[in-house]
Order: sequence, then C-alpha cells, then structure tokens
Amino acid sequence: MSAAQSAVCPDATADVIAAIEELDPPRFALRVYPAAGAVEELIERLQGHAVVISDGTRIDAAVLAQCSDLRAIVFLGTGVDFYIDRPACERSGILLEGIRGYGDRTVAEHAFALMLAVYRDLGSQQELMRGGGWGGMPIGELGGKTLGVVGLGGVGTELARLASGFGMKVIGWSRSGTGDGACDQVELQQLLAQSDVVSLHLAAVPGTANFIDARKIDAMKPGAVLINTARASLVDERALLKALASGHLVGAGLDVYEREPPASDAAIRAAPNVVLSCHSAWRSPEATRELVRRAYARVDELVAEWRIQ
Repeated sequence: MSAAQSAVCPDATADVIAAIEELDPPRFALRVYPAAGAVEELIERLQGHAVVISDGTRIDAAVLAQCSDLRAIVFLGTGVDFYIDRPACERSGILLEGIRGYGDRTVAEHAFALMLAVYRDLGSQQELMRGGGWGGMPIGELGGKTLGVVGLGGVGTELARLASGFGMKVIGWSRSGTGDGACDQVELQQLLAQSDVVSLHLAAVPGTANFIDARKIDAMKPGAVLINTARASLVDERALLKALASGHLVGAGLDVYEREPPASDAAIRAAPNVVLSCHSAWRSPEATRELVRRAYARVDELVAEWRIQ
C-alpha cells in the first residue's frame, strides 16, 4: 500500500488504544504505537506515512522537515496549536486539523461535577477523612442558584441543559452572540454580577487571553464560585488566588492550569475551597471512542481524495 493510503498514530495513550481495539478496523492502513519517547523514535515512526493521527506528542518544524511523505496531521482533540507547529505545517503544505464536539457531554458533566464538589465541600471533607479527621462546611444547594455560562458552544449548551434540569436558573453569554436557546442570553457584566456560579467554555484564542482578569473577578457576585474546564489562559490565576484568599469568591473548580502539572508547591494546590482535577474533563471511554471514530472518518475522507487526485 502506498504512503498516500497509510496513517500512523505514533503516541497512543492506553485509553486511545482501547478505543481503537473496540472500533471496526479503518479502511486505510494504520500503524499504532504507544506514547513516543525520544524525538528520534518519533521521526522513525512517522516515516513513510501520509497522515499522522496525533494523541499529544509535540511535533515541531525540525520533526516535520524529516517527514517528506507527510500530507496531513489529524490531532485527537482541540488544543492543536499547543502541540503542533502550525506555521511549519503551513510552510510545508501539511494540512493540520483538530477534532471538535466529540466530548461535549463529557466536559459538561465534569464541569457540573466540579460545581457540586465545590458547593458540597467534598474536596475538604475527603482530605479530612483520609487524614483521620471529621468535618465539613458545604456552601449550600445548587437548586435555585444562578449559573452563568460563558461561551455557548457545544459544551456550554450541554451544561446549560444539565443545570436547568437540576433546578438552576441558567443565563449565558456568547462572544458571537449566538446560541441554540438552551438559556437566556445576557450581557457579560450582568452575568458576572448575577451568577452564583460562573463556568467558562471559551476557546483559547488571542481575544480570550486572561479573559477573566482582576476587573472581571471584582465584578462577580460576592460569594460566587468559578469553574474552568476550558483553558487555563482564560483566567488570571493570580487574580483568582487573591479573590479566593479575600473571600470575594468562596470557591473554584479547576481542570486546567498555567503549568501542567502544577509544581508541587504551586499556590493553586493550597488555595482554600478549590477542587482540582487533572485536565481530565474531556476523558471518558465514550468521548474517546467518538474521538477516534471521527478521526478515522476524517482520515478516510483524505485518503479517498488523494486516490482520485
């Protein structure tokens, strides 16, 4: 089979390998390797393949320069530019794409789980219990509280539906001003001022860097909770820590961080009433299977196009 009909996943994690084994074999030739080690090993794995299905290995200009057969990279997720050198791909004529929408429900459920964990003080109670202690101070009930959803794409819309079903009042704001009617849309300042919980669901683009800064945190309702399962770059972490320390915000649920993993002595690890997860909001067997299925479908389209060129 020619290189144009061949793909490789050089860095599959255990859950991606499990998803591949559960799905029907793709209609194109596919080699799958566990997570790559040295750069030289990665380059060797990429040789002779037209498509890379990337699970998170960094691929820079130096690597791309040694892969003459490569025509496309399909990244398993949405954070393409964090891992792949897009300008180098463009210079080399290599198509670069991510996959969206595969885990909307999974991420929304994780955001909701963080909300519940913060409101019910589950993080502190588990720490006390494991240390032999006893206690806890839940904030209250989510039912009847106002959730502000910042970003009404697939994840934000799913979260709005979940929260509405849980008895919360849901309001939302979208950069584009669009949405599918899952909640009432309001101006951002109104959302910040009225919401008991603010959950972020924006993409990391130049216009959203430090989107939630000190000024916007000050504009949030006193006693509110901030949830971030999107991108760390959306939030000024220092301003968040200050607001938590002062009590202006009574808690936060975070799945993403400026540095991943955060340093063992990072201030965010010790912040009061913060529930932390390990950038795992997107991770579930269901979402991973859908992710791989969509990657297969896209690679199959590309190979079919190349066959008739």
